Amino acid sequence: MKKSTVDIFYIKLYNLIISLFVFMKKLICTALLCLITVAFVGCNEIKETNASVSESAAEKQNDNSSDESSEEELRPRDREINTDTDFVFDDAGVLSADELENLNTYTAWLAKTFKINAAVVITDNIGDKEPDKYAEEYYNDLYSGDGILFLLNNDTNTDYIYRKGFPSKFIADDDIEMLFAEISPLLVKGDYMSAAKRVLETAELKLPEYITDKSGTLSKEEISELNGKLKDAAGENNLNIYLTDTIGEQTMEDYAKEKFNEYYDKDSDSAMLVIDISDGNSFICTSGNMKYLSDSQEDIQKAVRSCIKESDGKKTLDCMSAVDKLLTFIQ
Repeated sequence: MKKSTVDIFYIKLYNLIISLFVFMKKLICTALLCLITVAFVGCNEIKETNASVSESAAEKQNDNSSDESSEEELRPRDREINTDTDFVFDDAGVLSADELENLNTYTAWLAKTFKINAAVVITDNIGDKEPDKYAEEYYNDLYSGDGILFLLNNDTNTDYIYRKGFPSKFIADDDIEMLFAEISPLLVKGDYMSAAKRVLETAELKLPEYITDKSGTLSKEEISELNGKLKDAAGENNLNIYLTDTIGEQTMEDYAKEKFNEYYDKDSDSAMLVIDISDGNSFICTSGNMKYLSDSQEDIQKAVRSCIKESDGKKTLDCMSAVDKLLTFIQ
């Protein structure tokens, strides 16, 4: 049957449409293939870039970790001290005589060096008290003022680190959580000596040695900044600024000498500047190769008093300025 002109037109139109459809399909597929290729290359470049960034970040993190590790290492120093005072109370009887003596010596040194109270208590009976309450009461029966007590609780097996005063600013709850995670294997195998020593070492690393704020007026950041300045100035010598807001009925000189003799040996190379922040009175005690500072006693006292600011009838000490002024006298 012969196709009409109309039929042929529609057939050609149909074929054209089919051809266009096939062409468009190929075009779309080609375009998609190109896009996929570009995307693939781009992803590889991004991956390589990210890999480089990750490697750099990892290297930086490793560098930071190295810095942090170096800062967290105990520096070599003499930690021996003669003491007849008990700082370790092994009520459970789990330490050997040598362990008890060594741990007591280190705890005594820590207390004297950082001018705090310190104790380790090992017990297998806390009665009906919670560990935190037991540790607090034990501490308050022993001491008053700033300090730390490590309770090894073999009764309910929940150990506790009690902090009072400025140690609580520097040994945070997060530090304690990490510390317990670290010493748990030691406690499981009954190595109480090593566990307790690690707690004390953490205190040594965290606490400020060169400034003692018994007045409680400085922030952690202020104490850390001042401690750093004094540490740099001290070198191999002992140097401390002791801040208080009360000296009782004593003269400033008597109070300062009492504190100096409590913390330093007379044949050591030491200097301690005691300041009453309520009125700016001060006195510096020295020994050994730091004795030259006593020759500037009056000048140092005058410099400290100049750092007292008065506002609305209330006197406050600019501690930053006081430290800076003291440093001008140190050779």
